[in-house]
Parts: sequence; C-alpha cells; structure tokens
Amino acid sequence: MTLYQPEPVEISTRMRPGEWTEESLGALVVSYREKLSHMGAAAAEIDVVIDHDDGGGVSVVASWRKPAVEKEQTEPVGDTGLVAMNPDAAPLQPPAGVVDKKLFGLYLSDHLAGATAGQGRIERMAGAFTDTPFHAELGALATQIREERDYVRALVQDLGVPRRTPRRAAAWLAERAGRLKLNRRVVSRSPMTLVLETEFMRSAIIGKLGLWQTLQDLAGDLGLDKSRFDTLATKAREQLATLDQIHEYARRRGFYTDRDS
Repeated sequence: MTLYQPEPVEISTRMRPGEWTEESLGALVVSYREKLSHMGAAAAEIDVVIDHDDGGGVSVVASWRKPAVEKEQTEPVGDTGLVAMNPDAAPLQPPAGVVDKKLFGLYLSDHLAGATAGQGRIERMAGAFTDTPFHAELGALATQIREERDYVRALVQDLGVPRRTPRRAAAWLAERAGRLKLNRRVVSRSPMTLVLETEFMRSAIIGKLGLWQTLQDLAGDLGLDKSRFDTLATKAREQLATLDQIHEYARRRGFYTDRDS
C-alpha cells in the first residue's frame, strides 16, 4: 500500500476597497464553507485565510485539505501495461492519528467569532421586532444562541487549544457594522430588514450545525460526550425551522408598503 495525497480544492476571490464590508465578508466565508461542504469536505478539513492589504482590499481563500489515503499497489497484467487491483484488499480506513490542536484551535476560533456576531445580531432582532408575531420565538432563539456561544467559549478554554483574539475582535466589529443597514436606512426600519436579518441568521445557524457535526465526529478523540453534540445538532435544525417560518412571514411583507397582514 502507498500513501496518496490528493490536491487541495480552493475557492478564492479578491475584492477592492468599497466592494466589501466586514459583514459581507463574513457571509462570503460562510458561503465558501458551505460550497466545500457540499463537495464532500468535512468541516475540520476546511481552512479559510483572509488577507487584508494596505490599500483596503481583501482576499479570501477557502481550501479543502483532503486527507491522505492509502492506495493499493498494483501489478502490470501481461504486456498490456494495464494493472489489476487485489480483489481481497481490505477497504480503506480513515487515517489514524491525533487531533491537531493548532488547526482545531483555529477552527474553534472561527466559530467563536461567528457565535459572537450571531449573538449580537439575534439579540438585536429580538429587541427590534417585538411588533411581529414571532417576538417570543426570537427571544427564545437569543437565549439559546447566547448559551451556545458561552459553551463554545468554555470549550476553547477546557480543551486548551490556541485561540486567535483578532478573529473575535473582527466579529465584534462586523456585528456592529451590521447596524448600518445595507438597504441604506439608518433612522427608520426598512420593511425588508427582517428578511435580510433572518437570512444572515440562517447562514450562521447552518455554520454552527457544521461545528456540532464536526464535534460529533471528533468527540471520542477529544474526550468529550458525543451525545451532547447530537442534542446540539438537533437543536440547530429546530432553530433553522423557526427561522424558515420567520423568513416566510418576512418575505411576504418586506417588499410592500403599508401591509400589516
């Protein structure tokens, strides 16, 4: 058997000054992670590098670092140059090893930054949309997401993995930058604000679900209780279902004037 290292898969872009905000940058990173996940990448195999240049531009590179796999040695058949696989070969197994604490720490730092931004956004939504039929659901979501954010922060500390404070600071700034709406309304609330806010939160919950799924896979190697992440993954799907209902309500009203029903 030989070890074969597949080439990484990359998605990248570069944006000039004025073409991006911290909030749109965060949404772009989430979308890149989702695209690689749909290709088959596990969340722990995805690495995102964000590089800011001195002129105000930014580049984003999302990479799927495919793990090395064992490849069956083959022998030529006669003089044809063709090779035959061993029919009795055992199926390939995942590579053995230990969790890379540095990589995993960076991964958790990304999610802690995202959770910080998501917490601020959902709490703002809960306070701003008390005049909708979903104010109770938004309040419940805010409580759940705050508790989950605190859990991720405690997890980083308990596991003793490296953490990158600048990523948390960037998320804090991005969440506050989000208060200046992309729809250009600052003083009054636009009818489509709830549509946009709900879409941002759905992307955040999808990313968080990926975190719980990754921890489901790694729980044994990290000495953690897998059932905890089973429960959190189920809760994330329930949160998505709630946001889907809110989005349906919002999009049917967000592009009309003077429509209350």
